[in-house]
Amino acid sequence: IGIHGTIAPSSVYDFRSHGCIRLHPTDIEALYADAEVGGRGTITYVPVLMAKVQNRLYLEVHKDIYKRGVDPLAIVRNLAEANELNEAIDWDRVYAVIEERAGVAREIGRH
Repeated sequence: IGIHGTIAPSSVYDFRSHGCIRLHPTDIEALYADAEVGGRGTITYVPVLMAKVQNRLYLEVHKDIYKRGVDPLAIVRNLAEANELNEAIDWDRVYAVIEERAGVAREIGRH
C-alpha cells in the first residue's frame, strides 16, 4: 500500500485507486515526521465517523466502496446511544449527511 501526499487535496475524499492512500500535504508531512523505518501501522476501514469538538457534533459518512454492507444510520444510532447524545443530535441533518455520503465532516448538533 502506498501512502503519499497529493497536489489535488480534493481527491482525498474520493475513491480513486486500489492501493494508494492520498493525504493532504500537511497530513503527510506530520505522518512522515512520526514514522520510523520498519515501523508498523494499522489501516482500518471506517466509512462512518462521528466526533464531538468543543461541544459541537460532527458526522462524516463515506461511500461503502468495498461494499461491506455498512449501515451508517445504525452506526450513528449506536454511537449516539453509547455516548448519551440522542437529544443533542439533529436527526434530519444526520439523514442528509448519510444521503450525501460526501466524506466530509458536517455539523449535526442541535443549535
